[in-house]
Amino acid sequence: MAELFETDVSDYSFHVAASDLSNKQYYIVTLNSDGEVDICTSEDEPYGVLVNKPKAGQAAKVRIKGVSRVKVGANANLDMGVPVGSDDDGCAVAVSADGGMYLGKCVVPGNARSLASITVDGGIRHTLRVV
Repeated sequence: MAELFETDVSDYSFHVAASDLSNKQYYIVTLNSDGEVDICTSEDEPYGVLVNKPKAGQAAKVRIKGVSRVKVGANANLDMGVPVGSDDDGCAVAVSADGGMYLGKCVVPGNARSLASITVDGGIRHTLRVV
């Protein structure tokens, strides 16, 4: 099995955490209407992957480009090369090509509730539907 990895040189963004995200490291996040980082749902536009553990009001470090570890959804398995979007808990799930949003593609597979590695496409938003 491939080893989990992240790129050493990546683009990060820093925003205020909208809520306590201290147990949400490697979850997919979005920006709310106030420009604060919050957990992404399947209906939100994914912004990036949270790489630190901020509490509400603290700086949230978000990987917006490169390769990142990501938490896989409870009922999901990610295979190599599949497009990856968010479930309603901010966890990574495979998406299909007909209507939802995705953040990048899986480069190291992962099973339910484990970690996988994905590309993060740096502001390029793909329209697909979560399966």
